Amino acid sequence: MKIIYTLITTLFGLFMAMMGLNKFLPFIEQGEMPPKSMEAIELLTTACWVMPLAGVVELLAGVLLMIPRLKNIGAIMIFPVLVGILLFNLKSESSFTPMTIGLLLINLWMLWENRERLKELF
Repeated sequence: MKIIYTLITTLFGLFMAMMGLNKFLPFIEQGEMPPKSMEAIELLTTACWVMPLAGVVELLAGVLLMIPRLKNIGAIMIFPVLVGILLFNLKSESSFTPMTIGLLLINLWMLWENRERLKELF
């Protein structure tokens, strides 16, 4: 079970780091988005600090998730970002909602597995 947990959390961290890096160096093409999603993305990009901030948090949390000693900090950092992405996807009726729910469940699993260590922080 420990090997599976380590593999999943490392892949999760790699994915989040890749998505954060994609905000600065767009190397993954975005498919067609529903009109509601496009309107919301345009609003977010007009506030020039929102998307870079999300990219920095995703990139940093992704790197932290891949370092065994710092996984908990990365899991805590990425949680509010994933909640925001989920709310955005639900509001804009995006097709990425199932993937976002899966990522959030992985994040919650990580937090649950380390709940004893996290109790010391909070």
